[in-house]
Amino acid sequence: MGKFEALVKLAFKNLGRRKARSMLTIAGIAVGVIMVVSLLSITSGMEVVLKSTLRDIGGVDIVVFNASRGFETHPGVFNVMVARSRALLSESIVEGVQSIPGVYLASPLLVIPASVGGIHGVIVYGVDPESYLNVASLNVVEGRFVSGRDECVVGRALSSALHASVGGSLRIVYEENGGNMECRVVGIFEAGVDFQENAIYTDIRAAQATANLAGYVSQVLVKLNDPRDAASVQEEIESRYLGVRAFRLSLFIERASQLINTWNMFFLGVSSIALVIGGFGVANTMFMAVAE
Repeated sequence: MGKFEALVKLAFKNLGRRKARSMLTIAGIAVGVIMVVSLLSITSGMEVVLKSTLRDIGGVDIVVFNASRGFETHPGVFNVMVARSRALLSESIVEGVQSIPGVYLASPLLVIPASVGGIHGVIVYGVDPESYLNVASLNVVEGRFVSGRDECVVGRALSSALHASVGGSLRIVYEENGGNMECRVVGIFEAGVDFQENAIYTDIRAAQATANLAGYVSQVLVKLNDPRDAASVQEEIESRYLGVRAFRLSLFIERASQLINTWNMFFLGVSSIALVIGGFGVANTMFMAVAE
C-alpha cells in the first residue's frame, strides 16, 4: 500500500471514530451551501420579476394621473384599483398632453371595479383600441385585441373561472352603481400570475357608459418620441394642469434596479459569512484530526 493511500485510509478511519464531530462539520458545510444557493435563487427571482415588469411597461414613458390618489402597478399598465369620480381626470386632458412637443402618443385609460358571473373584484380596463397597444403591451394568446364597444379581452385565470372562451359573452356589472354591459369575448390574455389575469380589457366608451363616467379617465399613458425628454415633458404637464401628477417610468426602473443591487450586496454578505463559518468548521476538523 502506498504512502498516500495509507494516509487517506487513516483519515477516513479517524473520521469514523468521531462521528458526531464529523456529522456536525458536514451539516455546517451543507447549511452554508444551501444558504448560498437559496439566496442566489431569491436574487435571480427578483431580477426575473423586474425584467417581466419592464416588458409589461412596454412603450409607456410617462403616466399622468390625479394627484389626489395613490399610484400602484399592475400588469401591462400602471393604474389605481378603484375608479371614483373625485379622483379621475377630465378626458380633455388627453388632447392637451398629445399637443405637448416631444409627445408621440397619449392614450386614455379608465379603471373600474366590477363583478362578472358572481366573481367580485374584477378589474375592467377601458382603453382606446386604436392607441393602447402602441403605448403598452398585452400578451393576447388566443383571438385578438378589442376593436369595438361590445368586445372584450379576458385574463386566462378569469376565463377559466368563468368557463369563458373566445366567441362567448360576458355580463359586466359595475360595483359602484350596478350599471352593466354585455361584451363578446374576442381574446384571452396571459400575464403569468393568476391575480394579474383577473381582469378584462374593453373599449373605453363602453366602460365609461357602464360606470356613468362619460368624459372621465383614470390615467393617460404617454409615449415620447425620445425617452430622454421625459423630465422636461413631465414638468410641462404638471405646470399646465394643476392637481395632476406625471410619473416617469424611468424613475421606477432606476429605483427597482437600486433595490435589486442593495439586496444583492446584502445576500452576498450573508453568503460570505455562511461560507466563512463553514470554513472554520472544516479547519477545526482537520486540525483536530491531525493532532489526534
